[in-house]
Amino acid sequence: MKYFIGRLILIVGLFLTGCQSAGMQQPQPVATILPTTSVPTASAASAPVVSFPSTLTKHVVKDAVQRQAVCNDGTPAVYYFKRGSGADAAHWLIFFQGGGWCSSEPTCTRRWSTQRTLMTSQGAPSTFEPGGIFSTSAQENPDFVNFTQVYVKYCSSDMYSGNGEQQVNGMMMQFRGNKIVAAIIADLQDATVIPSPNLKNATQVLVSGSSAGSYGAASNMDWIASQLTWAKVKGVLDSSWVPTLPNYGSGPREPMPGSVDYSNYYSAVADQSCAAANPSQPQICLSTLQLYPYLSTPVFIYAEQHDPTLSQIKGVTNPNDPAQAAYMNQYAASLRQSLQNVTAVFSPSVGIHTALTDDNFTAIKVDGYDFQQILGNWYFGRSGALRVIAGGTP
Repeated sequence: MKYFIGRLILIVGLFLTGCQSAGMQQPQPVATILPTTSVPTASAASAPVVSFPSTLTKHVVKDAVQRQAVCNDGTPAVYYFKRGSGADAAHWLIFFQGGGWCSSEPTCTRRWSTQRTLMTSQGAPSTFEPGGIFSTSAQENPDFVNFTQVYVKYCSSDMYSGNGEQQVNGMMMQFRGNKIVAAIIADLQDATVIPSPNLKNATQVLVSGSSAGSYGAASNMDWIASQLTWAKVKGVLDSSWVPTLPNYGSGPREPMPGSVDYSNYYSAVADQSCAAANPSQPQICLSTLQLYPYLSTPVFIYAEQHDPTLSQIKGVTNPNDPAQAAYMNQYAASLRQSLQNVTAVFSPSVGIHTALTDDNFTAIKVDGYDFQQILGNWYFGRSGALRVIAGGTP
């Protein structure tokens, strides 16, 4: 609980400013671990730590303004790139950065005042150094250390789903996340941008994201796979799995992905197969949990049972309060229930939001297993556990 509270305090300010049919995944019998979660080291629990970071170089999206692949303020979208080595150079990791969202004039005005780096590419550094699955340590990151790496900077505040604009405090803000994704996938195949070998020569592609980036990766997953028919595409979604539990309390809060207000504000573009199956409510397809059964691309789910960011959006502000603590127990139980038909999952219960690009990738343990191990088992088809869920499953 101490780690949950500490992490909640760190991120509350950041965030407030800022099913089975044709083509659906069929659950397969897999090994399931039903343990409790061990607490990581103090450094891992208190703040993200990055050891052995990988250095990626900035690229500006080609002809971004003409293609509407722009940030909220109209500056061109950017991404970071590093070529892989050896046989793994043809194996690509594409990651979408997270960082919350805004979906109203007041919240977008506040975000522009306090989190402007998430709404513009102006001042973006020439290099970027993520860790975790990007780590250069073969000991810490044995499976993905030599992959070709792409890190997409988040600057559209729409979870990479928008295709519209809104007047915000006298400024016409662009919400073009969907256009940004399309432009970057095209640029990565363009020899004038990324000389051959490039994404056209990839044999494997792992599409990933954390938090808002995880929602974006989910929404765009099958479309990306449809553009890369020559490659084997899989996905890993970190910290966007929210159970369908009623909100705690009745106070105002930012609309969640999957709501009408959220979808309408961005003119959001939903996954095609899910939207076709739900013509009267296509907005639900922007929820990772609701979208999952419709994805034809295999995906791995990372779902923290006491996620301080996602539960705060649901209305939890003081987990020490007995009523809110009871709600969090219901949240965790509902989340475990919702994972029943997920074929590959790592679900701890330590109160830490996101784990893919820092030392939590290996620091958080569930019965001795970590995220990196279980993801590797699934991605490479190794024997061993594919479902590791703290506290058990129904």
